[in-house]
Amino acid sequence: RLYHDYSTLDAFTKKVEKAVDERYKEYRAIEYRFEPKEQEPEFITDLSPYTNAVMQSFWVDPRTKIIYMTQARPGNHYMLSRLKPNGQFIDRLLVKNGGHGTHNAYRYIDGELWIYSAVLDSNKNNKFVRFQYRTGEITYGNEMQDVMPNIFNDRYTSAIYNPIENLMIFRREYKASERQAKNSLNFIEVRSADDIDKGIDKVLYQMDIPMEYTSDTQPMQGITYDAGILYWYTGDSNTANPNYLQGFDIKTKELLFKRRIDIGGVNNNFKGDFQEAEGLDMYYDLETGRKALLIGVTIGPGNNRHHSIYSIGQRGVNQFLKNIAPQVSMTDSGGRVKPLPIQNPVYLSDITEVGHYYIYTQDTQNALDFPLPKAFRDAGWFFDVLPGHYNGALRQVLTRNSTGRNMLKFERVIDIFNKKNNGSWNFNPQSAGYWEHIPKSITKLSDLKIVGLDFYITTEESKRFSDFPKDYKGIAGWVLEVKSNTPGNTTQVLRRNNFASAHQFFVRNFGTGGNSGWSIIEGKEVE
Repeated sequence: RLYHDYSTLDAFTKKVEKAVDERYKEYRAIEYRFEPKEQEPEFITDLSPYTNAVMQSFWVDPRTKIIYMTQARPGNHYMLSRLKPNGQFIDRLLVKNGGHGTHNAYRYIDGELWIYSAVLDSNKNNKFVRFQYRTGEITYGNEMQDVMPNIFNDRYTSAIYNPIENLMIFRREYKASERQAKNSLNFIEVRSADDIDKGIDKVLYQMDIPMEYTSDTQPMQGITYDAGILYWYTGDSNTANPNYLQGFDIKTKELLFKRRIDIGGVNNNFKGDFQEAEGLDMYYDLETGRKALLIGVTIGPGNNRHHSIYSIGQRGVNQFLKNIAPQVSMTDSGGRVKPLPIQNPVYLSDITEVGHYYIYTQDTQNALDFPLPKAFRDAGWFFDVLPGHYNGALRQVLTRNSTGRNMLKFERVIDIFNKKNNGSWNFNPQSAGYWEHIPKSITKLSDLKIVGLDFYITTEESKRFSDFPKDYKGIAGWVLEVKSNTPGNTTQVLRRNNFASAHQFFVRNFGTGGNSGWSIIEGKEVE
């Protein structure tokens, strides 16, 4: 009996263990599934650089979550922009003679980020370099370091970096004289990053990319690597030509799969009838160790390119990437104005993050580009920074928080890259039937230069102004109208506020063209 019971228990235990093992395998298959050959890409975020050109490549920094994005510029340069996880612009660097920026390698060394790139020197010779990001412009010989120049400078060379395996994957171009015999435009070299640091010329794996994957209708648009597989992304901007993702075994050089990638549109309809495959990136989550293949696309007409990132990721990675990329909001999540990104801003033009804000009375006193003299800054103001144009032009709107008097409203367009291009504030008249009164500290009418803004001057107040028509002080109330003139000059009109007799007007011009005296215009009552 003991033996029978033991046999029964042993059989039951093995059955349970088998069931648990099968369930665990099912769990792992679902939890860690990563099959770029089969899985559908999920939308993650749009990218909004202030450069209007198709995207060339992108990279999501797993440490900071900042997105680095390249776009070709005229003259064989490329723009390297930094964006927040939601695609919001941070800043940018122009890499002179860097080609299109088709793809770069991004690598942390001792906590510092280095960017590996193909460039040309002043004589148009190929160079393979690394540099650290900064804003502005960068050229070969200026803050760039050559990387194994005796090996990589003989032909066009660009790279990507895989931090998990510490590998640099190079895409190198055959010279024109070599291509026909090789039936290839590009060949791939896989090298250890440690070897590169030591200057050791050792290729771990090498393969040619067949010419059919770099054809006119299927040019290379992205490259990345993971776990022995080279991912190769191709396609042109013609929406009739599908984009494809290929996977190659880097060791055997075998094509493992080829699949269509239809992203960026709805039912194969694309804005501007334009869809171009642009960029691949392997993202590794530092906390969970899970990964995602990120895929880029550019759509939209030539005057307004639009860029998006999609993801094929292990469970949880896509949701995490979406969670850190909330859409830019004009308000806080509760519907109130957002806090100013800069405390006590010296220049309102420095506030370029779109949104609805509020500037308190005391904060207006510090702004050097406020549209009103300090004497008029006796209230808080709603401050709106509205969505910008692709070239960095933003619209700013100031509205005085007024209930017992007219609102005042000013609007302008600014250039986030060059303050010299900022437009002047435009006054937009608002009226609830009130007149604007002049602060007591102002004693000259010539200090009132805001075109379109009218003021009321009481009989007593008219005595205060040194440039008021002297024989007409203290006899009536007056309406002061400020009119436009040539740039730098202003026309003022004083209109007597009376009902029992004919109207009187005084008119004068002043400004850079000189100062005229007051001219009187006498009105005449008619039936």
